Amino acid sequence: SARASKLPQRVFEAGTGEAALDILETHPDPFDMIVLDVRMPYMDGFEFLKIMRRRPDCAHIPVIIATAHGDHIPEALEHEISGQVLKPFTRQKLVDMVNNALVAQSAHSS
Repeated sequence: SARASKLPQRVFEAGTGEAALDILETHPDPFDMIVLDVRMPYMDGFEFLKIMRRRPDCAHIPVIIATAHGDHIPEALEHEISGQVLKPFTRQKLVDMVNNALVAQSAHSS
């Protein structure tokens, strides 16, 4: 199958964990993927992930974490994540990670 070379058309961005939770609660359509920065103000990415995973409508969403510090990776692996990417990263690296996670999710759910 052909691999996508660009990100999905609809991308939502949130600057804080609280804003991301608000988007999840108010958006009518389910999300295919979340790319999550570990370091966010007020609520870090791991706290967001714990809250998100408790929600039945969001628990299945694949998550890729982004971090500038490799020392976050062991903690990230304690959560159900689909991948991790070290910052800085290229757009193509992110696209590849998203595509791989979506293919894996599709294979897992079929």
